[in-house]
Amino acid sequence: DNNSDDVVAKLNSALHPIDNKLSNLSNLFNNSVKLGKVMERPLENWLVDTGYIKGKHFDTQVSVEIEEGDSKKSPDFVLFNAYGNKKLVIDSKLSTTNYLKLQKELDDENVKEAENYHRSFGVDIKKQIDECKKYVKMEDSLDLVVMYIGVDSIFQYLITNKFYKTKSSSEKIDLQEYAQENKVLIVNPSALYVILEHIDIVKKNFKIIEAQKELKKLHESLINSWETWSSSIDKVEN
Repeated sequence: DNNSDDVVAKLNSALHPIDNKLSNLSNLFNNSVKLGKVMERPLENWLVDTGYIKGKHFDTQVSVEIEEGDSKKSPDFVLFNAYGNKKLVIDSKLSTTNYLKLQKELDDENVKEAENYHRSFGVDIKKQIDECKKYVKMEDSLDLVVMYIGVDSIFQYLITNKFYKTKSSSEKIDLQEYAQENKVLIVNPSALYVILEHIDIVKKNFKIIEAQKELKKLHESLINSWETWSSSIDKVEN
């Protein structure tokens, strides 16, 4: 009996740090603000590693005025000069509380309760899409807003299910299509990576096009100068 007590005590001691980590992780997923900040860091690090400069090419938690007189909003992430002088907003404030409760009920095979949380989570997503679409009205907006979901399991659940329009509605809709209709693009980490890579490539192509235009102007100037010089030589000869 004494040995058993010692074993239990040692197990409890060993599991305590793990239990704390799981508790912290649970608290993180239940706090959309903290979760958003955690998901923001890899994006920021990746941009810096690929040559973007914070404060020049991009910034985080930028307060922007959507319409005159409106209170300012702060998206998690703004990529300046995405195309030309346009700004691209990336926001990731989706609440995960109802999603976690939904998964728990699914694990416990409580179908009715799971359906209720599925409905609530769908409303959370739609609400976040409606918040994101407001950034399209921002001055110099790219006319597109990225809604970033940094947890792949949540993203996968979103794209493989349909959701109710409201808590009391019986009509289901595809929230990805709803987002696209409102100029909001829902992405996971890998999709966002592709988008940012694409933007970088397009910006480089724009630079090449601008350089070609400048080269054409210089060439035309050279031809004009040559013709003027040639005409002067003709006068000297005459």
